[in-house]
This record gives sequence, structure tokens and C-alpha cells, in this order.
Amino acid sequence: MTHSFSERQVADLHAVIRTLNEPAPLEEVRQSLGHRLLELFRADYFASYIFDDAAAADDHAVTINMDPANIAAYRAHFQYRDPITAPMRKAGRAVHVNAVLEQGALEKTEFFNDFLAVDGLTHGMNFHACLPARAGSRHLGDLRIWRARRSGNFDRADLLMLQLVGELYAARAAQIVRTDDGFGPVDPGFVAAHGLTPRETQVLAALCDGGTDGEIAARLAISAETVRSHLKALFAKTGCKGRTALVGACMRPPLPETGDAPG
Repeated sequence: MTHSFSERQVADLHAVIRTLNEPAPLEEVRQSLGHRLLELFRADYFASYIFDDAAAADDHAVTINMDPANIAAYRAHFQYRDPITAPMRKAGRAVHVNAVLEQGALEKTEFFNDFLAVDGLTHGMNFHACLPARAGSRHLGDLRIWRARRSGNFDRADLLMLQLVGELYAARAAQIVRTDDGFGPVDPGFVAAHGLTPRETQVLAALCDGGTDGEIAARLAISAETVRSHLKALFAKTGCKGRTALVGACMRPPLPETGDAPG
């Protein structure tokens, strides 16, 4: 059976793409994207967290149509009683909640009755975005889409659409994080392996962005001569014989494939 998109769905997907192209901090992107996804999927609730590996906990909540008191209860208690999120986080692709736990079994849990049902969340699907291990193995945020019982369950077409949107979000979130962490397109592992200084790393990141000596100097508020001195040090430390080789050697790996299409 084929699935054709309606004009409304195409317009909603276009709105999602526009949102992901807007320059904004990651939290604002997640908030704006959440509103667009509720429209795209005709869903009722949205939540997004960033998983903190060190604390082994979800944090930095962005939610829509959920009671703040209930969200506080999730952070304090229910995330540790959550039977569905951890396996979906590990999947690396869009996952329907019922692929992890059958609906009847879900509705018998404390997590459902004392947390999800309080706000009316019944049917859900998630996408979790992460940087690969070589690039820091960092959780970039998740997209949790939920419907009330009256709105019906999500189908395969919804899941495939979430996969598409999730991949676009992952790429955008990685771009934001890589800019914010000061490494830009440079692989942090490359920086550590060759003992690069913060200023050398900045020069290298600007070089990877296609900057000339003059453009790099203006961007970093240093002289072109200083830029060339840093490049000379970079060639010596890395053993690269020229700018093209240096850029090719230091670039971060792409985000991993998210796996086969959801089954």
C-alpha cells in the first residue's frame, strides 16, 4: 500500500524544515520544532530532553501541553521508573512505543498510570539524536511525540516521517553543538591526539570553513601573519603537507546512519 502526502502535510513538513534552518540555540530549536511536529503529526503533546551520561538522567526539558508539576515529577522520580525511553534511546532510529512495550502492558505500569495518564499521554513515538562515539558520544536531544487516546495511535507512515525529521534534527543539532563547543567542524579526537592549543584549534576550524588567511585573521581578531604562524605549527604537529591534507585529516566524521527504515 502506498502513502501519498496531502497538501497540508507537505506544508507542515516545509514548516519543520524552515524551523531547522533558523539560526537559534538548541533549546529554542527544540521548542519551535515541537510546535511544528504537533501540527505535522496531528499530535497532542511534545517533550524533548537531553540525556546526561554523567548523571544518567534526562535533563533540559522542553515540553508542550504538559503540566510543569508533572514534568518535575518525571525529573525527580518517574524517569527512573520509565520502561520505554532507555531502549528507544539505544535504538538509533525512530521507534514506536509499542515496539518496546505492547499498549496493554504499558497501561498496567506505574509510569503510565501515575505519570503519562496524568496529562493524557497514551500513544507515543520517539527519536533520539546522538553524536557518534568518535565525536564525543553526546546525546543531542530527543523528540517525544504523543497523542491522547481520542486522537488514535501512530502508524507506519508517521514513524517513517519521524525518522526523516529526526535525521534532519540530528544534523542541525550536531551543527549547533559543534559550533558552541569551539571545535566547529574539527574532530576533537584529532585535536587531542596532536596536542593542539585552543588558538590552533580555532584557526583550524576557520580553515575548515573555507576561510582565507585574511578571513581567518578577521574572524579571530589576529593578524594574517599570526594566522600563518599557527598554520606552520599545525603542519609541524600533524605532519600534514598542505592545507587540503590538513583539512581532510581533521574533519569530524559524519553522523552515523540511523539504521534501516523502521519495520
